[in-house]
Amino acid sequence: MSAPPRDLSVAIVDSRLDRVFPRLMLVSHRRHVAGLAVDPETLVVSTDWLAWRDCLDRGQPAIHFEGMLTDWPAERGAPHLCHQRHCQWVFVDGHDASRFGGVSLGKLFVRDVSLAGNAFERLACALDRACARFRPGEMVLLDMRAELDLVDAIQKRQIAAEACARHGIVLIDRLDAPEPGDKGFSERLDGYGAPLPDPWSRRVMRGLYTEALDLAGRVLALVRRRKPATVLILSNWATVRTLTQDFPAGVAPAIMAGIMPKRPKLLWRWLTDGVVPVSLPAVTLTGAEKAQIRAIIDAYEQAWAARPATGVELGLRNFIRQRIFATGWIEDMARQVKSHRRLFRRHRFSRVVLGDSTNAVCRIIAEVARGEGVGVDELLNGMFLTRQRYDSRCGDASGPPAVDRLLSWGRQNEEWAASTGGPARTVRTGYPALEILRRPAMAPLATGRALVLPIYADCDDTPAFTSNIFANMVETVAALHQMGCASIRVKLHPGPQNLDYYAEALRRFGLEAEIVKDSGLDRHLAWADFVVGPINSGAFVETLAAGKPYYPVCPVPSLIDRALLGPTPVISGATDLVAMLQAGKVIDRDAVLEYFCSFGSIGNAARRFWEVMLLDSRGYDVDPAGASSDRLS
Repeated sequence: MSAPPRDLSVAIVDSRLDRVFPRLMLVSHRRHVAGLAVDPETLVVSTDWLAWRDCLDRGQPAIHFEGMLTDWPAERGAPHLCHQRHCQWVFVDGHDASRFGGVSLGKLFVRDVSLAGNAFERLACALDRACARFRPGEMVLLDMRAELDLVDAIQKRQIAAEACARHGIVLIDRLDAPEPGDKGFSERLDGYGAPLPDPWSRRVMRGLYTEALDLAGRVLALVRRRKPATVLILSNWATVRTLTQDFPAGVAPAIMAGIMPKRPKLLWRWLTDGVVPVSLPAVTLTGAEKAQIRAIIDAYEQAWAARPATGVELGLRNFIRQRIFATGWIEDMARQVKSHRRLFRRHRFSRVVLGDSTNAVCRIIAEVARGEGVGVDELLNGMFLTRQRYDSRCGDASGPPAVDRLLSWGRQNEEWAASTGGPARTVRTGYPALEILRRPAMAPLATGRALVLPIYADCDDTPAFTSNIFANMVETVAALHQMGCASIRVKLHPGPQNLDYYAEALRRFGLEAEIVKDSGLDRHLAWADFVVGPINSGAFVETLAAGKPYYPVCPVPSLIDRALLGPTPVISGATDLVAMLQAGKVIDRDAVLEYFCSFGSIGNAARRFWEVMLLDSRGYDVDPAGASSDRLS
C-alpha cells in the first residue's frame, strides 16, 4: 500500500490558486461537478468533501469552503459566546417574550437556533473571504449546504446575494439543491427536526403501557411502609442502568416508564426494588393556550417588523419563523410544558438530576422543578472541554442558571465549570456510568485490531471543521494499514451520519475497513486491542475504564482548551498516532481517569451519588470534594 495521503485537509489551499478567478461556482453535491467541463477560469467552492476531492482529481480549480475559515473571523465575536449570542432573540425590549406556563419556550430551542446561527455565519464568512481573496466578477449559485441542512433556500440566496452586493459581483442564481435525504450527502435526514415515523396505533399503545407502569408504581408506593425521597433522573442509559441497580433505603430513582425493562421478570424486579416509573400525562392545549402561543409569535413578528435586519440576524429570523413557528414546533413544546407540570403534580420529587440542561426536555423539567421548589442537579452526559457558555448553566441577564448544582465527575468538571464563569455549586460524585465498565488495570498494548471512532465537530466546538472528519478518518486508516494492523473497524455513532458516504471516502483511496453504525460500545471494546477516537467523546473515559488503550484526537482548528485536559496527551493526526504506537506509548490511565472521573479516589460513583441524594433528603451538608459521610447509618 502507498504512503498515507498527506493533502486531505481542506486548510491546505494550493498556492497555484492564489490569483484572480473570473467566476466562483458554489456546489454542495458530487452531481454538481460530475458533468462539469474543466474550466481554469472557474473556481469551484464546495461544501461537500467528496465533491471537492472529485474536482482536485480532475484538475478543476476548487476549494472547500472551510478552507476559508482556518482562523476565526473576528466579526463573529468570541467563539465561546456563540450560543448565548444567537439566543438573544428571545428578548423583546429586555424581556423574554416566550414565557408559557412558567417556562421560556424560546430557550428550549437554544441549541437549534445557535446551531443554525453558526451554520449561517460559517457559510457567510467563508464566501465573503473567498470573494475578497479571488476577486471574481460573477458568482454562480448551484447550491451550498450546512450541517443538518440548517440553511434553507431563502437563506442560501440571502448569503450569496449579500456577498455579491458587498464585493460588486454579479450573482447568477441557478439554485439546484438536492433533496435533504439524498444518499450522496454525508448526512441522511429529511429536513432538520423531522419526526421519526410513529404510527397513531403505536403512540396509543405506548401511552397505555407507560401509564399502566406509572399507576403500578404508585400503587406499590402506597403499600410500602417507608416513603423514600424520590429522585427524578434523566440521563444516558448507562448512568440510569447503574443507578437503578443498587440504591439505599430512604431514596428511590424515578425514571421515565418508556425506558423501563420490557422483560417481565426484570421489570418486576425493578418495581419491587423500588424504582419509580413515571409517565408524562397526555394533554392538549386549550383554545386560550393556543391563543397565548399565537400572541407570543405575534410579539416577535411585530418586534422584527419594527427593526429590519440583515446578515445572520435576518437568517436566524427566517429559521425561527420557518422551522419553529410555522411547523407548530413551538406548540409541541408548549404541550410538553403542560404535560411536565402535571407530572410534577402527580409525583412528589425530592430532587431532579439531568444529563444535559441544554436539552429541551431537560430544560422544561428544570424550569418546572424550580417553579415547584424542587432542586435541580446536572450530572454531565459527555465531555466538556471548551469554555462555551450556556444560560442554563451560567445564567444570563434574565436570571440565574436553570440548574442549582453540578454533580461533577472529578477535578476536570470543576475546572471546566470555573472556566465558563458559571455560578452553580459543584459536588463531586464521580461518573456512575463507568461502574459497569470498571476494570482494575490497563491491558498490555497489542496492535492487531484497531477500533476507529471518527472525530466530530462538537456543537460546542464552534471553530471545528466537519471536513476534518473524513480527512482524519482516511489518514488514520491508511496509517494503520501501513503499520500492518490486521483488522480495522470504523464505528459510527447513531444519528444522521451516512455510512455509505464514509465507506466511499475510504474506497476512493483504496482503503479497506469494516464500517458499522450502532449505539453500543461494549462489544466493540471487547473486540478491539486499542481505540483511536475524539478527545471530546465519552468513549474516551469509557474505553480507559474498560482497560483498553485509547489514543485521543484533537483536530485543528478547535476551541478545545488544552488546559482542561489535565495529564492527557492528545494527537492531532496520523503522524502522531504512528509515533505513539511505534514507541509503544499508552496514556497514563490511572492519572487521566482520576483527573476526569475520580476513578481512584471514589471507589464507587453510584454509591457516592446516592449518598449525596440521601444526605440532601435528610437536610445534611454534603462534602463537595467527594468524601464519604458517617451520617447515613
